[in-house]
Amino acid sequence: MFEIKPKLTKENILNRVRDSEIFNFYCPHFNKGFFPGEFRIGESDNHPSANIFLGRDGRWRYSDFGEAGTYDCFAYVQRKFNLGFKEALDKINMDMNLGLGGLNNNSPSSYSNFHPIKPKLSTSTTSLSETIIKVKKRQYESRDKDYWYGKYYIPQKLFEYHNNFAIKTYWIFNNKETYPISPKDITYTQNYYKDSTGIYRRKIYRPLSDYKWTSNITGLVVQGIKHLPKYGDILIITKSMKDLLVLKVLDFKAVIATNNETSWIPDKVRLDLESRFKNIFINFDNDATGLEMGNYIASQYGYTPIFTEDYDYKDPSDMIEKYGIKYCKEFFEELIYAE
Repeated sequence: MFEIKPKLTKENILNRVRDSEIFNFYCPHFNKGFFPGEFRIGESDNHPSANIFLGRDGRWRYSDFGEAGTYDCFAYVQRKFNLGFKEALDKINMDMNLGLGGLNNNSPSSYSNFHPIKPKLSTSTTSLSETIIKVKKRQYESRDKDYWYGKYYIPQKLFEYHNNFAIKTYWIFNNKETYPISPKDITYTQNYYKDSTGIYRRKIYRPLSDYKWTSNITGLVVQGIKHLPKYGDILIITKSMKDLLVLKVLDFKAVIATNNETSWIPDKVRLDLESRFKNIFINFDNDATGLEMGNYIASQYGYTPIFTEDYDYKDPSDMIEKYGIKYCKEFFEELIYAE
């Protein structure tokens, strides 16, 4: 005998179980304050950077200071088990015995036939974190110069022109908790903008720590865009503030950076850039992810991919540290200006 059951939808799931119960079912840390982020695989630091908080919209969300954006319970299950949206709904339905799914003839679940979904380039807006990060600046010191100029030839003036500043302490405010951090290693804030609610959007960068990044931005921030000339022949798009600054040291005037190699520029911004610059080059890392995403973007939009020539130096920062300005400048000029 066939049994008609309610359709498997997000709304019907939430009619039978609260989002807090879904988080509690899948996350052993739920409702226990801060805990080490679950998704930054391969990092040795066990710093308590993540929590699950109740948002202003009444929904619970997973947040990690070391990553951009937040996840509701469905996106959390997708990310945790590497599933598509429908697959995640099916898993929640089965695991929590919710009895959804339309026509049910007691056949084996199709979940066993699902395969992991390959990550794709993110081009859609993600929810802004409600996390507030405040900082206490300090003077730029010799140890900062040793790192930025000694390794990468980046002078203090250029560093600060792009809204990077040395800091002594930073505070994280999330879900009515305050988390102060005063690292002994060199630490910096990369300031982006103040949003409509008055929250400053920024990244904290600790280059000498295993726990390098803390942020409250989305993956769609375009670094350096406010410092572009109005028009030009050449625009280089790279994937980090450090590589952006190195390319500026090499005397390229128009350089921007995505938040990482799997985030991309919003279409409105991209179209504006294409109208202002004649030739656009993509410079991502010379590794599996960088090569895949750089070539993919170039093929999608008609840009030119440029990569460092071997795995001894995967990006401009590595190259300039190992071989100096002259070699690095000649290498990129040959790539970009070659006929």
